Amino acid sequence: MVFENYAEFYDLYYKDKDYKSEIEFVLDFAAKYGVKPASYLDMGCGTGRHMEQFLAKGLAADGFDLSANMLKSAEKRLAGYQNVNLSEGNLCSFRNGRKYPLVVSLFAVMGYLTSNEDLLAGLKTATEHLEDGGVFIFDGWFGPAVLSEKPEERTHKYVSDDVTVYRHASPELDAEKQCVTVNYEITLERAGKKERSFKESHRMRMMFAQEMELAMNAAGLEMLGKSPWMQPDAKLGTDTWNICFAAGKKI
Repeated sequence: MVFENYAEFYDLYYKDKDYKSEIEFVLDFAAKYGVKPASYLDMGCGTGRHMEQFLAKGLAADGFDLSANMLKSAEKRLAGYQNVNLSEGNLCSFRNGRKYPLVVSLFAVMGYLTSNEDLLAGLKTATEHLEDGGVFIFDGWFGPAVLSEKPEERTHKYVSDDVTVYRHASPELDAEKQCVTVNYEITLERAGKKERSFKESHRMRMMFAQEMELAMNAAGLEMLGKSPWMQPDAKLGTDTWNICFAAGKKI
């Protein structure tokens, strides 16, 4: 299962990620379409670092994730907050009977829906939880940039206290299926000695703007806007690796 072991060091991998600025971007993007939410739903909330920033802004937060290990981290992180609910659930089938002015799925979570059936199901999950006039904001890997620049094999080193973690990523591009499979090998060293290692593969969908608009329409949504991630006024291009979408519920 994705994030079964990977979750253990997830926050270490992304310790320098600017979650605060990302949430400010999302809220500004939502405000562009007239939405200033008091509550929101986080589809694929992970370890809760985006949720923490939303909560700090005063929003009530509901979130769900498929990974029990990621949720354990989120529960610890958000233990001191009120107005927050966490659930284990699947993007394709989660339902809690509530509706929100804002629904988000951040850090390319929707990209894990690699089949058309799953993508439509995930979009319908957003539709089912959106208020009329609400907005669904999500991001993913922009297909033209992935095909132009192509993902590269890389190794990163992360250090925390007496632990050193090496994360080797070996991507496989499947142009026909419009997916990239990133094969990770994680090695943990403690006091200079190898302690253990494990492998995990993450298969990600590339996103193309017109295709995503068609999928949104089929799921009861309409595209409100799109931009490069964190660049609301910039144009999309073959160097735009991450694309952000805003969608509203069809009335």
